Amino acid sequence: MDIATGEFLPLKEFLQSSTAIYAKCHALYGKALTGEDYSVLAACKTLGDVAAYLKSRTQYAAVLDKLHAPTISRGQLELQLKSHLFHQFIAMCKYDKRLGEKLQRCFLLRGEAQQILSCLRLLNSRHTDDFLLSLPLYFQDYTKIDLLTLAQCISPDEVLKTLEHTEFHKLLAPLLENFNINEIERVFDDFLHRKLLKLLKNDAAVQYLELGRDMKALGICYRLKKYLNASPDEIKTSFSRLTKKQAQALIEAPDEQEFMRVLSETCYSKGFSKGGWLYFEDSAARILYAHALHNFRYTRDGAVCALAYLDLGEIELQNLTHIIEGIRFNAETMEIQRALIQ
Repeated sequence: MDIATGEFLPLKEFLQSSTAIYAKCHALYGKALTGEDYSVLAACKTLGDVAAYLKSRTQYAAVLDKLHAPTISRGQLELQLKSHLFHQFIAMCKYDKRLGEKLQRCFLLRGEAQQILSCLRLLNSRHTDDFLLSLPLYFQDYTKIDLLTLAQCISPDEVLKTLEHTEFHKLLAPLLENFNINEIERVFDDFLHRKLLKLLKNDAAVQYLELGRDMKALGICYRLKKYLNASPDEIKTSFSRLTKKQAQALIEAPDEQEFMRVLSETCYSKGFSKGGWLYFEDSAARILYAHALHNFRYTRDGAVCALAYLDLGEIELQNLTHIIEGIRFNAETMEIQRALIQ
Protein backbone atom coordinates (compact mmCIF):
# COMPACT_ATOMS: atom_id res chain seq x y z
CA MET A 1 0.00 0.00 0.00
CA ASP A 2 1.09 3.58 -0.71
CA ILE A 3 0.80 5.18 2.75
CA ALA A 4 0.47 8.65 1.28
CA THR A 5 -2.55 7.84 -0.89
CA GLY A 6 -3.98 4.79 0.83
CA GLU A 7 -3.92 2.94 -2.47
CA PHE A 8 -2.41 -0.49 -3.06
CA LEU A 9 0.48 -0.59 -5.50
CA PRO A 10 0.35 -3.12 -8.31
CA LEU A 11 2.37 -6.18 -7.23
CA LYS A 12 4.78 -5.85 -10.16
CA GLU A 13 5.45 -2.19 -9.41
CA PHE A 14 5.94 -2.89 -5.70
CA LEU A 15 8.42 -5.71 -6.35
CA GLN A 16 10.35 -3.68 -8.94
CA SER A 17 10.59 -0.73 -6.53
CA SER A 18 11.70 -2.89 -3.59
CA THR A 19 14.17 -4.86 -5.69
CA ALA A 20 15.68 -1.73 -7.24
CA ILE A 21 16.56 0.01 -3.99
CA TYR A 22 17.70 -3.27 -2.40
CA ALA A 23 19.94 -4.09 -5.36
CA LYS A 24 21.40 -0.56 -5.49
CA CYS A 25 22.25 -0.55 -1.78
CA HIS A 26 24.01 -3.90 -2.07
CA ALA A 27 25.87 -2.81 -5.18
CA LEU A 28 27.11 0.29 -3.37
CA TYR A 29 28.10 -1.60 -0.24
CA GLY A 30 29.98 -4.11 -2.37
CA LYS A 31 32.55 -1.33 -2.83
CA ALA A 32 33.05 -0.78 0.90
CA LEU A 33 36.53 -0.93 2.39
CA THR A 34 37.76 -4.42 3.25
CA GLY A 35 39.85 -5.69 6.14
CA GLU A 36 42.84 -5.66 3.81
CA ASP A 37 42.18 -2.01 2.93
CA TYR A 38 42.05 -1.09 6.61
CA SER A 39 45.32 -2.93 7.30
CA VAL A 40 47.10 -0.98 4.56
CA LEU A 41 45.58 2.34 5.60
CA ALA A 42 46.37 1.84 9.30
CA ALA A 43 50.02 1.25 8.37
CA CYS A 44 50.30 4.49 6.37
CA LYS A 45 52.77 7.02 7.76
CA THR A 46 51.36 10.22 6.27
CA LEU A 47 48.03 11.71 5.30
CA GLY A 48 49.28 11.83 1.72
CA ASP A 49 49.79 8.05 1.79
CA VAL A 50 46.18 7.57 2.95
CA ALA A 51 44.86 9.87 0.23
CA ALA A 52 46.97 8.18 -2.44
CA TYR A 53 45.71 4.71 -1.48
CA LEU A 54 42.07 5.80 -1.33
CA LYS A 55 42.49 7.59 -4.65
CA SER A 56 44.03 4.63 -6.47
CA ARG A 57 42.47 1.56 -4.87
CA THR A 58 38.98 2.36 -3.53
CA GLN A 59 35.54 3.76 -4.35
CA TYR A 60 36.73 7.22 -3.24
CA ALA A 61 38.84 7.65 -6.39
CA ALA A 62 36.32 9.92 -8.13
CA VAL A 63 35.93 12.46 -5.30
CA LEU A 64 39.71 12.60 -4.73
CA ASP A 65 40.66 12.71 -8.41
CA LYS A 66 41.29 16.46 -8.56
CA LEU A 67 43.15 16.67 -5.25
CA HIS A 68 46.92 16.38 -5.01
CA ALA A 69 47.48 13.56 -2.51
CA PRO A 70 50.92 14.65 -1.18
CA THR A 71 49.66 18.11 -0.18
CA ILE A 72 46.06 17.37 0.81
CA SER A 73 44.96 18.67 4.21
CA ARG A 74 43.07 16.70 6.81
CA GLY A 75 40.03 18.97 6.41
CA GLN A 76 39.99 18.60 2.62
CA LEU A 77 40.24 14.83 2.81
CA GLU A 78 37.49 14.41 5.40
CA LEU A 79 35.12 16.72 3.51
CA GLN A 80 35.62 14.83 0.26
CA LEU A 81 35.01 11.48 1.95
CA LYS A 82 31.80 12.77 3.53
CA SER A 83 30.63 14.21 0.23
CA HIS A 84 31.04 10.77 -1.36
CA LEU A 85 28.60 9.09 1.06
CA PHE A 86 26.24 12.05 0.80
CA HIS A 87 25.98 11.85 -2.99
CA GLN A 88 25.83 8.05 -2.96
CA PHE A 89 22.81 8.12 -0.65
CA ILE A 90 21.07 10.85 -2.66
CA ALA A 91 21.64 8.83 -5.85
CA MET A 92 20.33 5.68 -4.19
CA CYS A 93 17.10 7.45 -3.22
CA LYS A 94 16.32 8.04 -6.90
CA TYR A 95 15.88 4.31 -7.48
CA ASP A 96 12.53 4.32 -5.67
CA LYS A 97 10.44 7.45 -6.13
CA ARG A 98 7.95 6.86 -3.30
CA LEU A 99 10.34 5.58 -0.67
CA GLY A 100 13.31 7.53 -2.00
CA GLU A 101 11.66 10.92 -1.57
CA LYS A 102 10.86 10.10 2.06
CA LEU A 103 14.33 8.76 2.79
CA GLN A 104 15.96 11.79 1.18
CA ARG A 105 13.77 14.16 3.18
CA CYS A 106 14.75 12.40 6.44
CA PHE A 107 18.41 12.34 5.40
CA LEU A 108 18.50 16.05 4.59
CA LEU A 109 16.67 17.02 7.78
CA ARG A 110 19.23 15.08 9.78
CA GLY A 111 22.02 16.78 7.85
CA GLU A 112 20.56 20.20 8.67
CA ALA A 113 20.29 19.27 12.35
CA GLN A 114 23.92 18.13 12.38
CA GLN A 115 25.12 21.43 10.89
CA ILE A 116 23.11 23.49 13.39
CA LEU A 117 24.36 21.42 16.33
CA SER A 118 27.97 21.63 15.10
CA CYS A 119 27.66 25.40 14.85
CA LEU A 120 26.17 25.71 18.35
CA ARG A 121 28.78 23.39 19.90
CA LEU A 122 31.61 25.42 18.43
CA LEU A 123 29.97 28.67 19.51
CA ASN A 124 29.71 27.22 22.99
CA SER A 125 33.43 26.34 22.97
CA ARG A 126 34.35 29.58 21.14
CA HIS A 127 35.95 27.78 18.20
CA THR A 128 33.74 29.21 15.47
CA ASP A 129 36.53 29.19 12.86
CA ASP A 130 36.53 25.38 12.98
CA PHE A 131 32.94 25.28 11.72
CA LEU A 132 33.79 27.37 8.66
CA LEU A 133 36.71 25.08 7.83
CA SER A 134 34.51 21.97 8.03
CA LEU A 135 31.55 23.46 6.16
CA PRO A 136 30.08 20.92 3.67
CA LEU A 137 29.36 23.23 0.76
CA TYR A 138 28.17 20.22 -1.28
CA PHE A 139 25.13 20.26 1.02
CA GLN A 140 24.11 23.83 0.11
CA ASP A 141 22.18 22.82 -3.03
CA TYR A 142 19.90 20.60 -0.91
CA THR A 143 19.01 22.91 1.98
CA LYS A 144 17.24 26.24 2.48
CA ILE A 145 19.66 27.11 5.28
CA ASP A 146 22.36 29.51 4.15
CA LEU A 147 25.39 27.59 5.39
CA LEU A 148 27.85 30.45 4.87
CA THR A 149 25.64 32.77 6.90
CA LEU A 150 25.33 30.08 9.57
CA ALA A 151 29.13 29.76 9.66
CA GLN A 152 29.49 33.51 10.27
CA CYS A 153 27.16 33.57 13.29
CA ILE A 154 28.84 34.70 16.50
CA SER A 155 25.95 34.07 18.90
CA PRO A 156 23.04 31.63 19.36
CA ASP A 157 20.62 34.48 18.60
CA GLU A 158 22.24 34.98 15.20
CA VAL A 159 21.90 31.25 14.56
CA LEU A 160 18.21 31.48 15.42
CA LYS A 161 17.75 34.37 12.98
CA THR A 162 19.46 32.38 10.22
CA LEU A 163 16.95 29.56 10.80
CA GLU A 164 13.93 31.89 10.68
CA HIS A 165 12.22 30.13 7.76
CA THR A 166 12.97 26.55 8.82
CA GLU A 167 11.37 23.95 11.08
CA PHE A 168 14.30 24.28 13.47
CA HIS A 169 13.50 27.89 14.43
CA LYS A 170 10.50 26.90 16.52
CA LEU A 171 12.48 24.10 18.17
CA LEU A 172 15.49 26.22 19.05
CA ALA A 173 13.82 29.47 20.19
CA PRO A 174 12.64 28.32 23.66
CA LEU A 175 15.98 26.61 24.36
CA LEU A 176 18.26 29.64 24.08
CA GLU A 177 17.37 31.32 27.37
CA ASN A 178 18.97 28.48 29.35
CA PHE A 179 21.50 27.36 26.75
CA ASN A 180 22.30 23.67 27.19
CA ILE A 181 23.78 21.90 24.19
CA ASN A 182 22.83 18.45 25.55
CA GLU A 183 19.19 19.50 25.87
CA ILE A 184 19.20 21.02 22.39
CA GLU A 185 20.65 17.79 21.00
CA ARG A 186 17.94 15.77 22.78
CA VAL A 187 15.13 17.99 21.45
CA PHE A 188 16.52 17.81 17.90
CA ASP A 189 16.86 14.04 18.15
CA ASP A 190 13.25 13.65 19.32
CA PHE A 191 12.09 15.90 16.48
CA LEU A 192 13.99 13.88 13.87
CA HIS A 193 12.67 10.62 15.27
CA ARG A 194 9.07 11.87 15.07
CA LYS A 195 9.69 13.02 11.51
CA LEU A 196 11.08 9.65 10.52
CA LEU A 197 8.06 7.86 11.98
CA LYS A 198 5.67 10.23 10.22
CA LEU A 199 7.39 10.05 6.84
CA LEU A 200 8.26 6.36 6.67
CA LYS A 201 5.26 4.81 8.45
CA ASN A 202 7.05 1.49 8.27
CA ASP A 203 7.08 -0.88 11.26
CA ALA A 204 10.28 -2.63 10.16
CA ALA A 205 12.10 0.70 9.77
CA VAL A 206 10.83 1.91 13.15
CA GLN A 207 12.15 -1.24 14.84
CA TYR A 208 15.47 -0.86 13.06
CA LEU A 209 15.87 2.76 14.20
CA GLU A 210 15.11 1.98 17.85
CA LEU A 211 18.55 0.53 18.58
CA GLY A 212 20.44 3.44 17.06
CA ARG A 213 18.31 5.88 19.03
CA ASP A 214 18.98 3.96 22.24
CA MET A 215 22.73 3.95 21.61
CA LYS A 216 22.69 7.73 21.22
CA ALA A 217 20.53 8.17 24.34
CA LEU A 218 22.77 5.87 26.38
CA GLY A 219 25.83 7.81 25.24
CA ILE A 220 24.31 11.13 26.32
CA CYS A 221 23.22 9.70 29.66
CA TYR A 222 26.64 8.15 30.29
CA ARG A 223 28.50 11.39 29.50
CA LEU A 224 26.22 13.39 31.78
CA LYS A 225 26.86 10.92 34.59
CA LYS A 226 30.60 10.57 34.11
CA TYR A 227 31.72 14.07 33.21
CA LEU A 228 29.06 16.41 34.61
CA ASN A 229 27.75 14.43 37.58
CA ALA A 230 24.25 15.33 36.38
CA SER A 231 21.24 14.84 38.64
CA PRO A 232 18.22 12.78 37.46
CA ASP A 233 16.27 16.01 36.90
CA GLU A 234 18.90 17.16 34.40
CA ILE A 235 18.66 13.99 32.31
CA LYS A 236 15.61 14.02 30.04
CA THR A 237 16.62 11.39 27.53
CA SER A 238 14.26 8.57 26.59
CA PHE A 239 14.77 4.98 25.42
CA SER A 240 12.94 2.74 22.96
CA ARG A 241 13.87 -0.82 23.94
CA LEU A 242 14.22 -0.51 27.71
CA THR A 243 11.46 -0.91 30.24
CA LYS A 244 10.36 2.16 32.19
CA LYS A 245 11.94 0.66 35.29
CA GLN A 246 15.29 0.13 33.55
CA ALA A 247 15.27 3.61 32.00
CA GLN A 248 14.49 5.22 35.35
CA ALA A 249 17.22 3.22 37.09
CA LEU A 250 19.77 4.39 34.51
CA ILE A 251 18.72 8.01 34.89
CA GLU A 252 18.78 7.78 38.71
CA ALA A 253 22.14 5.97 38.88
CA PRO A 254 24.34 8.06 41.22
CA ASP A 255 27.56 7.42 39.32
CA GLU A 256 29.19 5.77 36.30
CA GLN A 257 29.67 2.43 38.08
CA GLU A 258 26.00 2.09 39.04
CA PHE A 259 25.00 3.16 35.53
CA MET A 260 27.05 0.32 34.06
CA ARG A 261 25.66 -2.16 36.60
CA VAL A 262 22.08 -1.25 35.67
CA LEU A 263 22.96 -1.43 31.97
CA SER A 264 24.32 -4.96 32.51
CA GLU A 265 20.76 -6.05 33.40
CA THR A 266 19.19 -4.79 30.17
CA CYS A 267 18.86 -6.22 26.67
CA TYR A 268 22.14 -4.45 25.80
CA SER A 269 24.20 -6.20 28.49
CA LYS A 270 26.02 -8.53 26.09
CA GLY A 271 27.25 -5.72 23.83
CA PHE A 272 28.66 -3.70 26.70
CA SER A 273 30.23 -6.60 28.60
CA LYS A 274 32.43 -8.13 25.91
CA GLY A 275 35.41 -6.07 27.02
CA GLY A 276 38.14 -4.60 24.86
CA TRP A 277 36.25 -1.42 24.00
CA LEU A 278 38.16 1.82 24.18
CA TYR A 279 35.39 4.00 25.63
CA PHE A 280 31.63 3.86 26.05
CA GLU A 281 30.78 5.33 22.64
CA ASP A 282 33.14 2.82 21.00
CA SER A 283 31.11 -0.08 22.39
CA ALA A 284 27.85 1.61 21.38
CA ALA A 285 29.18 2.06 17.84
CA ARG A 286 30.15 -1.63 17.65
CA ILE A 287 26.66 -2.66 18.75
CA LEU A 288 25.17 -0.41 16.07
CA TYR A 289 27.56 -1.83 13.45
CA ALA A 290 26.55 -5.43 14.25
CA HIS A 291 22.88 -4.41 14.16
CA ALA A 292 23.25 -2.59 10.83
CA LEU A 293 25.26 -5.37 9.19
CA HIS A 294 22.80 -8.07 10.28
CA ASN A 295 19.81 -6.12 9.00
CA PHE A 296 21.55 -5.17 5.78
CA ARG A 297 22.32 -8.80 5.02
CA TYR A 298 18.96 -10.30 5.90
CA THR A 299 16.23 -7.69 5.40
CA ARG A 300 14.10 -7.53 2.28
CA ASP A 301 12.58 -4.21 3.30
CA GLY A 302 13.80 -1.31 1.15
CA ALA A 303 13.69 1.29 3.93
CA VAL A 304 15.59 -0.89 6.40
CA CYS A 305 18.16 -1.78 3.74
CA ALA A 306 18.74 1.91 2.94
CA LEU A 307 18.97 2.94 6.60
CA ALA A 308 21.39 0.10 7.37
CA TYR A 309 23.51 1.05 4.34
CA LEU A 310 23.69 4.63 5.64
CA ASP A 311 24.76 3.50 9.12
CA LEU A 312 27.44 1.23 7.66
CA GLY A 313 28.67 4.04 5.43
CA GLU A 314 28.94 6.45 8.35
CA ILE A 315 30.83 3.87 10.41
CA GLU A 316 33.29 3.52 7.52
CA LEU A 317 33.78 7.29 7.60
CA GLN A 318 34.38 7.09 11.37
CA ASN A 319 37.01 4.42 10.75
CA LEU A 320 38.76 6.65 8.22
CA THR A 321 38.65 9.54 10.70
CA HIS A 322 40.26 7.28 13.33
CA ILE A 323 43.02 6.43 10.85
CA ILE A 324 43.58 10.08 9.96
CA GLU A 325 43.67 11.07 13.65
CA GLY A 326 46.01 8.19 14.47
CA ILE A 327 48.49 9.26 11.82
CA ARG A 328 48.23 12.86 12.96
CA PHE A 329 49.25 11.88 16.51
CA ASN A 330 51.83 9.27 15.43
CA ALA A 331 49.89 6.36 16.90
CA GLU A 332 51.16 2.81 16.44
CA THR A 333 49.54 0.74 13.67
CA MET A 334 48.10 -1.76 16.17
CA GLU A 335 46.58 1.07 18.22
CA ILE A 336 44.88 2.47 15.12
CA GLN A 337 43.59 -0.96 14.11
CA ARG A 338 42.11 -1.52 17.56
CA ALA A 339 39.98 1.60 17.13
CA LEU A 340 38.48 0.43 13.83
CA ILE A 341 34.99 -1.06 13.75
CA GLN A 342 34.75 -3.97 11.31
